[in-house]
Amino acid sequence: MIKIKSLKQAEEFLYKQIPKESTQIYSGAFGLKRTKYLLKLLGDPQEKIRVIHTAGTSGKGSTSYLISHLLRNLGFKVGLHLSPHLVDIRERALINNKIIKEQQYIKYLNELIPYLSIMGKTEWGKATYFETLTVLAFYIFYQERVDYAVFETGLGGLLDATNAIENPNKLAIITRIGLDHTKILGKTIKEIAFQKAGIIHTGNQVIALHQHWFGEKVLVDTAKTTGAEMTLVSKGRNYLHIKSFIDKTEFDFQIGNLSINNIKLTMIGEHQAENCGLALAVLYKLSQKYNFKLDLSKVRKSLSTAHFPGRFDVKVISGRTVILDGAHNAQKMGSLVSTIQHLLPGEKLSFLVAFKKGKDYYSCLKLITKIADSIIITRFFVGDEPALAEDPEKIKRVLNRLGYKNYQVVTDPKQALKMSLGSGGFPLVITGSLYFLSDIYGFMAGD
Repeated sequence: MIKIKSLKQAEEFLYKQIPKESTQIYSGAFGLKRTKYLLKLLGDPQEKIRVIHTAGTSGKGSTSYLISHLLRNLGFKVGLHLSPHLVDIRERALINNKIIKEQQYIKYLNELIPYLSIMGKTEWGKATYFETLTVLAFYIFYQERVDYAVFETGLGGLLDATNAIENPNKLAIITRIGLDHTKILGKTIKEIAFQKAGIIHTGNQVIALHQHWFGEKVLVDTAKTTGAEMTLVSKGRNYLHIKSFIDKTEFDFQIGNLSINNIKLTMIGEHQAENCGLALAVLYKLSQKYNFKLDLSKVRKSLSTAHFPGRFDVKVISGRTVILDGAHNAQKMGSLVSTIQHLLPGEKLSFLVAFKKGKDYYSCLKLITKIADSIIITRFFVGDEPALAEDPEKIKRVLNRLGYKNYQVVTDPKQALKMSLGSGGFPLVITGSLYFLSDIYGFMAGD
């Protein structure tokens, strides 16, 4: 039996679970059943913790982070599962928004490996990378006795590996729904909403953003069918009077008997007020469900210190403004572009982009070319494998179709970053995929 002794060995072991072809990565219904089987071997830890489960096309990572951040600052021990990670694989099982110690992580992975081996010899076969990391997060949070565990779905919801939780006490959170992963989830808002609504189980409490009518109807109908209590959060009623600045977003919030005016959130853009409004609604519902007091001074302080890398993350490098944002679909890219136009009107902008295979990067590039003075196209690697990344030459062909000429292709992402930073004094926007930002943050950490 393999015995992991270092974090590097842990990463190598886990990266070996990544299929070589991007088409093999999503394992659907079979993968969810396999995940449940593996969890059953472990004693179903996912059913023994309080879970807050987040699905949606845009904002689910930010919303999950904010829920975790708020709960932690109120004194709770909180687990947070996000994907993908940006710098360290342990980011996929955070405790109080911090990575756990190497030896702890290695210990838990070594405890999981025998069960992975047992399952690999059954009809279920070998767990995928995402399934393994999801099960490991459930196991870590149970072993660490967290008060709450916040889980962001990987893809969709209904057949996602995180949807192994069937506890009626779960909170199901639905963020903004839009078109993404259309080859897998469906080509309409209604079809995609059905997949996202799949995380709603019998007796769950559901807190969702007010949506496009077709999507919202699916959520409401699912809640009725499952006997779930439904709360809709909307602009103008719950989060309102929004103002965006380059270093903060200000807004008011109210729900039930809770009212918080002049919130200062250190996450940028109107869409972050939306995500934060949803997170505050979750906090309010949790306080009612589990009878704890909301200390508003701690809530305010928590939001004034929130920082979520890869979401309009503004840095100054060698005197130059750099914006890092993992916008990877048209909805997210639209939010990024509109925020930039609002905060940096008339500025010349350089872009450094890479996209994941299967993404609608045509729509993303159509938005980018409206404001980009120049673009450098590159790719990214996951565990030394480029299987997830789109070929830069295909991205180049899309720019040609759009009639955009001022671009370069630099296939080495480290070299592409170096060239982008040296290409002028105006702001640089790095975007297209969170997997890409993982490489970029890694390069920055290494310098």
